[in-house]
Amino acid sequence: MQKTNTKHAVRRYSLLLLFALFCSVAFGQKNYTEDADLAFENKAYHEAAADYLRVYGKLSGVAEKGEVNYKIGECYRLMLDHKGAEDYYKKAIGFRFDETDPVVHYNYGEVLRAQNKFDDAIQKYNDYMEKGGDKTRARAAIEMCEKAALEMDEPSSRYVVDQMPILNSEQFDYGPAWSGKRYDEIIFGSARPSSAGSSDDPITGESYMDLFISERDKKGKWSTPVPVNNTINTQHNEGAACFDKKFSTMYFTRCIDEKDARFACDIYYARRQGKDFGPAEPMNLIDRQENDSSQVGQPALSPDDMYMVVVSDMPGGFGGRDLWYVEYDNKGKSWGKPKNMGDKVNTKGDEMFPSFKVDGTLYFSSDMHSSMGGLDIFMATRSGEDMTIAEVEGMPAPINSSSDDFGIIWEKDLDQGMFTSSRPNGKGKDDIYEFKMPPLEFAYIANVYNYDTGVPLANSKVTVQGTDGQSYNLTTDGNGGISLDNGEIIASTNYAVDVALDGFIGTSDQFSTEGLAESTTFAREYFLK
Repeated sequence: MQKTNTKHAVRRYSLLLLFALFCSVAFGQKNYTEDADLAFENKAYHEAAADYLRVYGKLSGVAEKGEVNYKIGECYRLMLDHKGAEDYYKKAIGFRFDETDPVVHYNYGEVLRAQNKFDDAIQKYNDYMEKGGDKTRARAAIEMCEKAALEMDEPSSRYVVDQMPILNSEQFDYGPAWSGKRYDEIIFGSARPSSAGSSDDPITGESYMDLFISERDKKGKWSTPVPVNNTINTQHNEGAACFDKKFSTMYFTRCIDEKDARFACDIYYARRQGKDFGPAEPMNLIDRQENDSSQVGQPALSPDDMYMVVVSDMPGGFGGRDLWYVEYDNKGKSWGKPKNMGDKVNTKGDEMFPSFKVDGTLYFSSDMHSSMGGLDIFMATRSGEDMTIAEVEGMPAPINSSSDDFGIIWEKDLDQGMFTSSRPNGKGKDDIYEFKMPPLEFAYIANVYNYDTGVPLANSKVTVQGTDGQSYNLTTDGNGGISLDNGEIIASTNYAVDVALDGFIGTSDQFSTEGLAESTTFAREYFLK
């Protein structure tokens, strides 16, 4: 999504992809940078960077060079080229641009944080404060940096996160959506060269984005992604899709690139026709006769198909991009007017990429709800059957990181799924990752000894009875030992133990896995008289 006529300067990571508040600086217009400045103002960051570099040799003044280096750094930052941005911010500071505006230090810190260079980032936030920058803003950034550093060392959850090489390219790959009833098929947005767009996106310098599809076989292997049919993919940008509960209709975002409507984003829908899709039609959630500048996209359907949550910058919001919802009228067979989701979800920043779990829980990404920096994923608990939100809570690491994390989807009611991230060491600028919660592993290991001599007691009878109804009758070996360490001990279960041997007084014990959040081995020693 892209907003073109706006009072807000916008940080735009990629078309249909990421938006975050962009703190702009008032630059003096120079004739030799006129084309570059215009491209920059129109958010065509790839074109702007090339134009600035082309005229850089004509600059003579220190102030001019510092200004242009900063602008080039901004272009690279907004295209997710953090290393390139770092280089040009350093040059801008060398030309004393920070004396004109200290924001160069703050944004320098942002790209360092996104590369997990936390100590260096904190130093830049401090430099920003020392040069007269907003102390509240800087301290919040430092706090997020410190939190991210701790989470990187010791993640607060047991989730396992892995990149999905077969799905990712060197370009932008983002926003997976389940597209089949068996949850073995996904559709996602990508700017890889095989997209249908006939030219390069002036914002990213890559191909216009299209929707691609991949299927998972019975062995769990995903197929090489292929483009969705040409009723969906066009010369314009397509992305951010979702499906109804029958998986018979797809809703997706399309941004038109025409002379008088560049990047006008709306939600379209198309019904399945066999393995392909029929013609795509606009939903017309916004009356373009009354509002021709606001953008709407990134749809998410509630599990009952009664609510659609969308992202928009239409009037009446709280900041940049907000989450809005529309309700389906069963009698009229139509969607209602968009309603803002309120300040428990929306902030003065950007809230984007909504999705639903099958239990109705809403997930979204935000750059302003406090977490680890950049875009982070949040869970919004609904207070009833409507879209009233009771509480918002951030997802833990390693799902959230110091980079941009967004577009999470869950596989049925399982504690696993996929999301998108720009974290370092990926294959492209944005990549699709899978996550899952590994099962807890429990074990029971015991040894039986003679109380008086300490000698191990072989052939002792150990009975372990669980409240799940399972019972295990064990006999100690020559070392007096027994074990249950192959999945017999399970979560949320209480166990009673009886130990006996002819000629000895028996004993009993108990242990429990109720409420445990970590894998545990229960080690016991029993001494019989």
